[in-house]
Amino acid sequence: MSVQPPIPAPPADIFSLVRYDAAPGTAETSTRYRAVFSLGPVDEIDGYGGRFTSFNPANPREAALRSPGRWLESVRSPVFVIEGAGGNIDSLQATRNPRIRFVPVPGADHFNVLAPANRVIAQKILRDSGTATNITLSATEITTQ
Repeated sequence: MSVQPPIPAPPADIFSLVRYDAAPGTAETSTRYRAVFSLGPVDEIDGYGGRFTSFNPANPREAALRSPGRWLESVRSPVFVIEGAGGNIDSLQATRNPRIRFVPVPGADHFNVLAPANRVIAQKILRDSGTATNITLSATEITTQ
């Protein structure tokens, strides 16, 4: 297997869409992103187990980087946490960081919120302009998709 060259860093005006097993600790704690969208996160990644992750959950450092409950106070870019109202965000809502906006969607769950949320996010990103993000996001916008 050959070693691939590193992927060049994207420009500072990009957006990040975070999966539960991506490297969210490195995305949200930077000012590199205009906004970050997190769909269906958990506070501690350990609960997912190795079957659903793309990293070794037995590695404490890897688990800490992917466990938002440990670093929410360090978030420096706007983060939109989107989840069905009956989903996983209760423990994450304890943060006092004003850059984090929780969008619990009534009548949605961990899975059926994804398609309508992605449609709304895409539209919002395309319309975002200015030197800082002007994105707002509400559960009503997602439920009407």
